[in-house]
Amino acid sequence: MKMLSTYLVVIILFSIQFSPIIAQADPCSIDGVIATFEAATMSNSIDVWLQQYQASDCSRRVISAVQILARGANTLYGNALVLDGAMYFDGLNDVVEIPHSAQLPLVDTSLTVEAWIRAASFANDRTILGEWDTSVNGTNERLHLIIRDRRPYLGFSYNDLCSQQSLQENNWYHIVWSYQLQNGTMTIFINGQPDGSATGRHSLNQVRDLRIGSRWSGNYFHGQIAELRIWNYAHTQDEIAATMNSPLRGDEPGLVAYYPLDDVEDGIAEDLVGGNDGIVHR
Repeated sequence: MKMLSTYLVVIILFSIQFSPIIAQADPCSIDGVIATFEAATMSNSIDVWLQQYQASDCSRRVISAVQILARGANTLYGNALVLDGAMYFDGLNDVVEIPHSAQLPLVDTSLTVEAWIRAASFANDRTILGEWDTSVNGTNERLHLIIRDRRPYLGFSYNDLCSQQSLQENNWYHIVWSYQLQNGTMTIFINGQPDGSATGRHSLNQVRDLRIGSRWSGNYFHGQIAELRIWNYAHTQDEIAATMNSPLRGDEPGLVAYYPLDDVEDGIAEDLVGGNDGIVHR
């Protein structure tokens, strides 16, 4: 009888510990979201948590917090939630067209491009961001940020940098491609860690229309892309870590384009910085 009483106490304490947290946590608090998500998973109350998150006006922050969890655990619920805040690309013809704009300076300058990605397959090259113009084919004339042989590539055409780490299907990764004009340094970061670097590389000579999810030779991305950001300077590792797990306001210094890709149902991928909205083609 004493052992049975002990078990009952444990069960009661378990219920008290988790149920009130799910009901009372601030849905806009990243710490609160992580705590309530973990609690909901452990207490099998995920439906209650889902109702709160869907009713919240802070859903993008919630999704960002879930990305942190899904990146490591890659759980079924984690991935399902991230699906709600990322654009899915079918690998056949899905693409976001970004018309050329002087407000998006990428030529002869330092730059950083970052995004969360989850690839469903890696057959052939898979493009995150690339140029569409087929009329040029010279060195340093075409931007392409791709996944080739499971590894992120940064290139301006014929001067590519390849990362070291191989990516796996159906896992979330935060990828950063950066270029420092002063010394021609290209660097690739994966989940906040440097994973490839080279110096003495020439800058990009020209930029025309851009595509999220494809480039001039096709190479369509298959999977999900979220939180694509373009900056006009090369980020340090500390700067990457400071913002990679949170959405931005859109007015951060040096940010020239920001595509959350969390709501493209109307056929527009909104740029929250300069109004260089992308046109969604499926």
